[in-house]
Order: sequence, then C-alpha cells, then structure tokens
Amino acid sequence: MVAGSYKSFNKELLDNSSFGKRLDTSNFIDHIDGEIAQLNPAEKSVYIYNHIRKHFSWNKLNRYFSSTAGRSAYKKAEGSVADINLTLIAALRNYNIEAYPIILSTRGHGTIHPVYPNYDEFNYVIAGIEIGGERILLDASSNLPFGKLPIKCRNGKGWQVDKEKKGWVDLKNDSNYSITSMINFEITEQDLKVEIMQQSKNYAGFSKIDEVNELSDEEFKEKLAGDFIDFEISDIEISNKGYSKPISLKYS
Repeated sequence: MVAGSYKSFNKELLDNSSFGKRLDTSNFIDHIDGEIAQLNPAEKSVYIYNHIRKHFSWNKLNRYFSSTAGRSAYKKAEGSVADINLTLIAALRNYNIEAYPIILSTRGHGTIHPVYPNYDEFNYVIAGIEIGGERILLDASSNLPFGKLPIKCRNGKGWQVDKEKKGWVDLKNDSNYSITSMINFEITEQDLKVEIMQQSKNYAGFSKIDEVNELSDEEFKEKLAGDFIDFEISDIEISNKGYSKPISLKYS
C-alpha cells in the first residue's frame, strides 16, 4: 500500500486505531507513581524504560501496528515490537515525557523510499524521546541499556510520526563496535596450546551476549570449536553476561 506523500502517510498513521490512537491511552501502570514521583524527567524516562523492558517478553515478531498496545498489552506482558514500544510511548506520555514513535526498516528488510512512502517498506517501530533538547532512541523489546538500539535498527533513517514534530531521524549514530583480543602461545613437543582472552564492547558486546544467552554451554562450545580447525576447545570462561558491561571471554 502506497501513500501519496509523507504528509498524508503521517496523518493516516496518527488516525489509525492500531497506531496513533494507541499512544494516548489512560494510565495503566499507576502502581509506580510513588516510586518515580521525585524523579526528574531523565530519571523517569530511564525508570519507565527499564520497567517496560523487564515487564514484557518479546514474541520475536517485528511489527509497527498494534491493536492491543497500552493496557491490554501491558496486562498480557508479552507481544510484538509494536505491542511493546507503542506501550512504552504511551507510558512515557502518561508521565509527561515527550515521546514519539519512529518507524523504520531493519537491516535486511530493504530500503525506504525518501519521497513516496510504502507501508510495506517499514517493519519496526521504536520510541524517540526528547530530554533537554537531546533525542534518545529506545527499544524496550531488546535487552539493551537505556539509549541503545539493536544493531538491526541502525539502518539509514526512520520516520518520526507526530502532528508537529514529524520528519526523518538519523539512525546511524552510536554504532561503535569494539573487540580487543590477547593471545598467548605455548609450544610443547606434541602440542600447540593457545590461550585467548577477548573483550567485546558496545555493539560487539551486545551481539556476543545475545549469542551466549541463546545457546547452551555445549552449543556455544561447539560453535566456538567450528572457528578453529584441528584444535580442541577447553577451559571456557565467560564473565559479565549482562548488557551494562563489556563481556569477557577466555578459552584455551
């Protein structure tokens, strides 16, 4: 389905019962009122983001429309990207945080036409907030820290849907990818022993943590062994499996 222009496309989205109408639902998480009453807007944003992120379980579906975002989705505590992130935006707005939906096309899904919008070209929605003149991008369907987007979302530009502040948003910023490795060799008469210590930071760390958490210990060992022909892998140690610190991997 193709819209005539981004102006008309924007209006259609705001009027849609499964998109714009889901953003101004009544307060459905009022039980946290006392916990955030004394927080400033930035602190409230972090608190609400973490609350929604931990409350929901993502069902692995990428969507930008949701018929249940808000109270229904929150009560179910499980849903698509749209169920989660449109609920996040509604929750932020309930606490007077400027929050807007930003729709995009993930990496591998294709590109977005800059002049003639096509509904099928978009497949994802995130939240954008403005605090002190700074735009912060959020995806509560991920396990990432506040202000970090999955690398799949760092794809060109996204369209911010709003009556007044509509327009393109750059998604390429903050995509640092850092891996540091140290390798020690020990040679004996029969063997070559190699000890590898690797630290992954930022998006390299997020990807490695996802990989580690999605596999069992044995599956991860088998995958690691596939990278080394004629070697046996042993003594695997993994530290910092959370997303707030660089993940460290050590093995022989």
